[in-house]
Amino acid sequence: MASRDAPYSHLDPASAEQVDAIRTALVEHWSAPGMEAFCRRVMTDSPDEILREEAKVALGRYAYQRYDYREAERLCREALSALWGTGARGELAACINLAMVCLLGRQYFEALVLARRGVELATASGIPLAIAKGNLHLAGVLRAVGDIPRAQAALSEAERMLDQLEPTDRDNHAANLAAERVRLALLDGDAEAALKYSEESKQHAGDDNWGLLDDVLRTAVLVAAGRHAEAYERLKRLAHAGGNNPFRATRGRLEAECLAVLQTSDAALWSARSLLDWLEGAGHDEIGSGTRLDEAERLGHLLIDVCQSPGDARRAYEVAATAALERIRELQAFALDLPHLSRASDEDRQILEEYRGRFESERALLLNALARLLEQEGPATRLFGPSREDQDAAIKVCAWCQKVQGPDGIWFMPEQALLPEGPLYVTHGICEACFRRETGDEPAA
Repeated sequence: MASRDAPYSHLDPASAEQVDAIRTALVEHWSAPGMEAFCRRVMTDSPDEILREEAKVALGRYAYQRYDYREAERLCREALSALWGTGARGELAACINLAMVCLLGRQYFEALVLARRGVELATASGIPLAIAKGNLHLAGVLRAVGDIPRAQAALSEAERMLDQLEPTDRDNHAANLAAERVRLALLDGDAEAALKYSEESKQHAGDDNWGLLDDVLRTAVLVAAGRHAEAYERLKRLAHAGGNNPFRATRGRLEAECLAVLQTSDAALWSARSLLDWLEGAGHDEIGSGTRLDEAERLGHLLIDVCQSPGDARRAYEVAATAALERIRELQAFALDLPHLSRASDEDRQILEEYRGRFESERALLLNALARLLEQEGPATRLFGPSREDQDAAIKVCAWCQKVQGPDGIWFMPEQALLPEGPLYVTHGICEACFRRETGDEPAA
């Protein structure tokens, strides 16, 4: 039950006459005490279907603040499917919130289409904060897919809105703008500029609003600047922020990089193995496929180049390659779940095609690295993949030609294969055709 002092305490979620007042309260008083519980009542009791979905978007925002990005994605995706084309404010909020969740999960195709749609809706609404947030998220996605000129243009548009924001919103937005400039500087290899913008971001945010994401980004800046001792001390403090959070993979990989410099390759190997165990286990369900792909691939490079551990590197590449296959499946599902959003503009289609080309090249390099490691394990292992109890249920992927074996034994390219729903169990090896080409021998029956 809402507190009597709450600004929305006089509102009845089940009242048809108070729909507009409740809609306003969801926007203006979302940070008030007890508002999350009030939103749950609206979602279950309101007779207005659109208002129920808008309350669901608000609950997605609360999940996002708790770093529960899977729940935030589920709620916003469900609401957006129902609100699409209504012109409701909840449609705008769902696009912007879902774009941010996808960006953090490194699901760039979805994030770009959603951010672009969010900017269109925000511009039509004339709401300065929505325009600012929409363009900021769009800048982040464009930066992530490698289109720096368009990212800079979107960032300038987001910055242009600063003077039209309320003082509190202005400080938060300025902090987020500086954080995005940190990422652009890191991408450009300019550690000095990254440090400068990191300080600027913290100054605007203040200690009360300096969150876990900001801390992880600051740590990455310190590593890029060669200040590994300072970064490692910060990582030790971050370890107490919660063992299973969506930044654990990045935090663990940065820790291994710091240990490789500050201590020994053995210490880095121990840290990398701990992270690898998590990625293969609980981490599979706690972070998105895009994050697993990126962090496992980086971890594989560290294990092979610094730790000289090909067996562990192979495990990391297996995780990354499986995540790449899951990304292909998710892109297919995205087009089915939100068909309107899958129709990108010509400009976005070009950006995404360029990104798809880079993604496919990256996956090919990843599987090539995995194939080189498999070569060291002998023909039988290469042909049949790693031994595992669920071998019969595992999807077989050839690390040489990148194809996936279907139920009837025929090999398909991954975008042509019918991938099952749920977690993917993948084993990497070599198909019969590649085996014959590589060895000149016939595979055993």
